[in-house]
Amino acid sequence: MHIRPAEAADIDQLCAIEQACFATDRISRRSFSRFIKRTEYSGFFVAVADQQQLAGYGLNLYRDNISLARLYSIACAPSYRGQGIGEGLMEALEADARERACAYWRLEVR
Repeated sequence: MHIRPAEAADIDQLCAIEQACFATDRISRRSFSRFIKRTEYSGFFVAVADQQQLAGYGLNLYRDNISLARLYSIACAPSYRGQGIGEGLMEALEADARERACAYWRLEVR
């Protein structure tokens, strides 16, 4: 298992994870694409398991001139839960926020 930045080729698997994890307020294919392309405003990481299967993803959002990172979404595919994937994604997201000199990290929950 390793963590890397999300890529356009991941979108199908990202949508499948989103469907499996959330009943409402899902991130759309178009939004996933935008987050992958606009790296100045997002830190988007995926956990990759065997045979390039995605096990989960984590997404931070950033704004210009604000030292705040916002944890927008994090999800782990049901078949990979309990294996430390969420922890690895959180560590990658936190490191990304620190590299961008964010002093605060906000999580919105519902």
